[in-house]
Amino acid sequence: MASVIIACILAAGAPAFDTAEAAAIAGLRESATLPRSQSFEAAGIVYRCGDAYTYSDQKVGNDRFGFKYSVRLPDGAILAALFHTHPHQVTEADPTKFSPDDMAQADKLGVPSYILVVRYREVRRYSFGGKASGVLVGRFK
Repeated sequence: MASVIIACILAAGAPAFDTAEAAAIAGLRESATLPRSQSFEAAGIVYRCGDAYTYSDQKVGNDRFGFKYSVRLPDGAILAALFHTHPHQVTEADPTKFSPDDMAQADKLGVPSYILVVRYREVRRYSFGGKASGVLVGRFK
């Protein structure tokens, strides 16, 4: 019986990165420029195609405190990370912390999750499995 190998090919002009973290940071930088992203969460994914990482188009929700979204991976791509923003919020919750839902989703999928804390322009990482939550990995100017 013959096997079929489907290779993921990056679309022409798609950004390519050496690491999932670099792709997540770039995706978050782009998310921060989307209309309504200062007030509502924006989210996307990072995936691997061959030796390169890239990020999906981002979705902006209609809720300040989260939303559900889905992204279809290209054939042959491997999910590498999740990312979303924590927009300006009037709440007592600490925006630098990952919510229980954020952590549960990363744990379920077995990938790290990244957030952009819009107020502080900080990028933070949650390493799935509860290894580390809210680790500062970058700042935007």
